Amino acid sequence: MWIHSPLPYILPLKGGCSCTSGRQLIKAVETKADTIDLKPGSGHEEPIPERKATHDAQESVLKSEDILPIILLKLKGVLLDLDQPLSDHTMDPSSPTAEKTSSWRASFLSLLLVDKSFLQAGSNLLWNTMETLAPVFRLLPWYTKTKYKGLGSFQYNGSVDWERFNFYASRIQRFHLKHSPEEDFSVSWEWLLQLFTLHERPDPLFPILQSIIVTPKAFPGLHVLFLLIGPSLRSLEVFSCSKISDYAAIPPDWEAYAGESKEAFREEVQENLIAVLPKVSVNSPKLQSFTYRGPFNMDLFHHISQLKGVVSMQLTMVSIYGGLVAPMRCFSKLTSLRHLVLEAPLLHVERFLPGVVVELETLKITTNSGQHAHLLDSIHFSNLRKVVLEFTCNTSEALSLHYTIRHYFNRSSQLESFSIIFLRGDPFEAIENERTPEWRESAVRVSTARAMQGAADMKQVYMRDVVPSFMKSTAYLLRRAVPYWPHLTTFGILRSRAVYIVKHRDGGLQEVEYHFDEDIIAQESLGASSAFQTSSSRDNDHPLRILRINTTSSRLDLSLGKKVEIATFLDRLFPRLDILKGSALGVWEEVEMLVKSYQAVKEHVYARIEVL
Repeated sequence: MWIHSPLPYILPLKGGCSCTSGRQLIKAVETKADTIDLKPGSGHEEPIPERKATHDAQESVLKSEDILPIILLKLKGVLLDLDQPLSDHTMDPSSPTAEKTSSWRASFLSLLLVDKSFLQAGSNLLWNTMETLAPVFRLLPWYTKTKYKGLGSFQYNGSVDWERFNFYASRIQRFHLKHSPEEDFSVSWEWLLQLFTLHERPDPLFPILQSIIVTPKAFPGLHVLFLLIGPSLRSLEVFSCSKISDYAAIPPDWEAYAGESKEAFREEVQENLIAVLPKVSVNSPKLQSFTYRGPFNMDLFHHISQLKGVVSMQLTMVSIYGGLVAPMRCFSKLTSLRHLVLEAPLLHVERFLPGVVVELETLKITTNSGQHAHLLDSIHFSNLRKVVLEFTCNTSEALSLHYTIRHYFNRSSQLESFSIIFLRGDPFEAIENERTPEWRESAVRVSTARAMQGAADMKQVYMRDVVPSFMKSTAYLLRRAVPYWPHLTTFGILRSRAVYIVKHRDGGLQEVEYHFDEDIIAQESLGASSAFQTSSSRDNDHPLRILRINTTSSRLDLSLGKKVEIATFLDRLFPRLDILKGSALGVWEEVEMLVKSYQAVKEHVYARIEVL
């Protein structure tokens, strides 16, 4: 009786034949599996009658196709937390697969020996998510060498040679490719073509595959996507370079795309993806999410615009020249698109075309201030509910910022969430513009505030890392707009003294998040604040109940006197405050206790007054 072995997953990904212990383990599983169908009465004692019902119930649970997978999934979570196997003798620790066998997968291998129910449920978990291609393709009987060389001298027998491959490929739902082709599955174009034309080849190869992620290291082997893409695919993420996490420095691999001299290299990278996208648009009608980070050109934008069913898209443009606005017209063809993230932190505007209308629900744009402004001339976003604008350079000119804000509020009266974030770093130089006349800046500020007042559904507002030159005008806008947002529940400002903006709020604002530098909290004198000059009357209570105060560091050294001062300040501003949290957890727990003690004393005093 031939049985499918789950063990190829832990065989070496580098090199050809498996180690001796690996062969022995496969043999053990296959031998054990041959004995799984033992019938009752073959030398085993019958269970005690009064325990038979309990025994049958336990056995039915462990054979249930619905319950057993849940049990094993919970076990997987426990093993991941413990980060150690149930046994440590499965493989030689010095073997090339020692790292694999020290994971939860090694522990699951022993469970597959229990019976066929465990074999099925355990295999589903083991093969659900794969980080390499080699294990599944090494199930092909003709793949016996270090590098895939096609059929060679193997006598191909059609579908029967795919049975073992199909058994496991039909369980894979996610590929998260992290290794270079040389370390994983290196296949040249001629052997790829041979695979496609083999008689009785399964199509698709991976019938339930839903997600593919290609990391920068695996990107040179992007053509293997031709083997993976199928009707069940719902998410595709392709990264040709690393993520920019620190805006004070450009990642080294981004520099490979910089400048006119790199045009040939950029084209090669773009063409790799362009070659795959037509197959995606035709063969994956259920694709809902597409993510790409790398260089762009008009041809690539054209093929992206053919992904008609995509609902969510995230694009990161790594080039430092070219225009963002011209190719954005392609988005008007994506009629199903509802969520869009555009990141172009290094681009400079070249030109813009007459505007097109793109209807979205959520939008996030990361680029420089000039690109933000000119993008609005190319695309008219409408019906937005959530907007996040990230600026990758500093500017002394508030006018363009006001224009940008006004545009989004004018065209999206249903906005519920709005965020502005300034990203600072050396690559993003400050832009110095001619000083705008005060009368013009004032007029734009007033019209922007009026546009913001029209967002009656606003629930969340965040202003983070606002540059000092914008603080005064930003405070003006918020002070004018907040009273017109009756549904506002969350309000956050990073590194600013914006308490007075919400001080007189009479609506439903119940949650506020502030971000401060440590020195502001430690050194600012609150005693002179107007909050100490007013009483927190019960008739004029602010509705705020949750306040979060975050700092750059989780350590905040405050004296007892300073904590008392802060507690008194907060108690007068927000008499209904119920929860006070922050990154310096211990400090804010103490301040919260002080605030609540003040509230208890006041309630006692109020009660005595009412009695009198």
